[in-house]
Amino acid sequence: MDAVISQITDEMEQHHYKFKMVPITHLAEVQDGVGKLVRQGMISETLSLGWHFYLDSNEKLPEAKTIAVIAMPQYITRVTFRNKGKVFAANIPPGYFTQKDESCADKILRGILEPNGYKLSKARLPLKTLAVRSGLAKYGRNNISYVPGMGSFLRLIAFYTDYPCEEETGRKRA
Repeated sequence: MDAVISQITDEMEQHHYKFKMVPITHLAEVQDGVGKLVRQGMISETLSLGWHFYLDSNEKLPEAKTIAVIAMPQYITRVTFRNKGKVFAANIPPGYFTQKDESCADKILRGILEPNGYKLSKARLPLKTLAVRSGLAKYGRNNISYVPGMGSFLRLIAFYTDYPCEEETGRKRA
């Protein structure tokens, strides 16, 4: 593992994130997988049209060579409050706190890649399909994806980078 990947791995692990970096050539596989799901009626064709499978639609970084896929744990937050002497509890769904995690993942990658001369751009891709095809996640029952050791309460994000990636990187864990 090279020094850049090792540094990214260490930073991601400090935040309990898991990641994979895969060559941009995996986009064709992901596109085929999504096409199959559209044909089976499992994904709306309209939804799939918003994903950018081609680098020419990635105006910010058309020279990208690699996709970094990151899984971040999403915890349910439970709050309690009192009203007229009674205590009430409410769960706040994990999706309400995603921007902090996404900006943290962005900061980690930028902080390591940019000083080494590489660029980064957020990717608009079918993240679950990408995570499974990259080996970061697996499909469970009812098409739910999970990351081994993390479970299914997670947030996925992906970035394009011009960092060269010949083969898949990131630690694989069972």
